[in-house]
Amino acid sequence: MTAPMPQAQASQDKGSFLSEAWKIFRSHGMKILPLFLVFILIESGATYYRETAPIFRQELPVTHQCDKSADRFLCRKEHKDEIKKEHELAIKKIADHSGPYLFLLLVPLFSNLFLSYWALHHYLERTDKIGPQSWRQFGRFFWTSFKKNVKPILWNLIPIFGPIMYVRSIIRYTLAPLLAIAGKKDPLKKSWDLTEGHVWRIFGAYSVYALSFWVCFLVVLLMITSVASHNGSGTADLLKALAKNYALVSGLFVLLIWVWSALPVGIYRVLLNLRQTTEK
Repeated sequence: MTAPMPQAQASQDKGSFLSEAWKIFRSHGMKILPLFLVFILIESGATYYRETAPIFRQELPVTHQCDKSADRFLCRKEHKDEIKKEHELAIKKIADHSGPYLFLLLVPLFSNLFLSYWALHHYLERTDKIGPQSWRQFGRFFWTSFKKNVKPILWNLIPIFGPIMYVRSIIRYTLAPLLAIAGKKDPLKKSWDLTEGHVWRIFGAYSVYALSFWVCFLVVLLMITSVASHNGSGTADLLKALAKNYALVSGLFVLLIWVWSALPVGIYRVLLNLRQTTEK
């Protein structure tokens, strides 16, 4: 078990959320990588099958060439009746098999929720004393995560400043699921109190993480574009191919959870040590 950060170091590194998160991820992240690789295969397989399986896709005779047209938007306007028919038949095809389609749609959602809980518990267990994993603990995590995202929605009803307060509330509640796993009572209130005065620092840390993910995603996208261009595929063909390849995005999102989950634990450790230092 990792020893708590010394108080002197906590006071010096009170804003180093990213460095603390990186330290935690570097020390303990590789231990759960095999589990995430398994879930990448599961989610990518379910997503790929959902997007390409014949039972969910209506094969129609080609009645237009809009995908290869130079002015694709004008072409779609001229052939709107044929395209509308294609969409209606595609929706009917999915509706006829709504059960399997809904199941394949929910697989990534629930697996990502489970992975988030697993990763947070793993990182927190290495830096703090918490109880073993249990369904009751997962239930607390799930319910707190639900309240964390639903409670701030009311701010959106207020014009202009509503969205700003919504983002602020999301940031103030960012530690609530983690505190629920740690067994703290009223995790939403404790998260709100613990993050007081650090909203912009937390926002900056999450922004750096998000920007890093999008850079990696764009690099992969450019690699696919380069390969498609080398093979002579047009832009429309490339977009059509990407639309059927959500499995790539699903796999990247699983990796994002793997890395991302270390950040709230790092923020929690820095803020907790800072508060203990201040109180003493």
